[in-house]
Amino acid sequence: WYQRRVRGKLMSSLHYVPPELLLPITKGHHHRWTTFYTDNSYRQMDVYMASLILWQITRRTLEGGALPFSLPYEDTVGDEPSLEDIAAVVANTRPHLQSHWLQHPDLRRLCWLLQSGWKAEPSQRLTAHCIHRLMGNPAALDAIASYQTEP
Repeated sequence: WYQRRVRGKLMSSLHYVPPELLLPITKGHHHRWTTFYTDNSYRQMDVYMASLILWQITRRTLEGGALPFSLPYEDTVGDEPSLEDIAAVVANTRPHLQSHWLQHPDLRRLCWLLQSGWKAEPSQRLTAHCIHRLMGNPAALDAIASYQTEP
């Protein structure tokens, strides 16, 4: 796994690994990463990871309340989780959306995009192309996000 420095410590990027890569761990098959992934599979993994990064950015915006830096799932597994710990968490949860984000028109749209991008099933996630098209059409995004955003 990729490693980087955060707060002066060398860290892995397990916080960003999508559920489909962690599924063998939750099933107890650590050695079975033999699934064949297509180009589209990798694109959907990128959408998942990008959604987590957008969640981090949203936490740091003034409209978002400028919360302190946090890795996805850090409140549950800490900043250096084991593969098993992160797999268990990602199988059952997603990062917390602040309730006041849903009251802000722009952040409400973004919350819907986040939720659509980090779905557990890759085929249920929006594609990068769809996200790009929606971001260029705020009226369409408003119409969707106004009734589909989950608290």
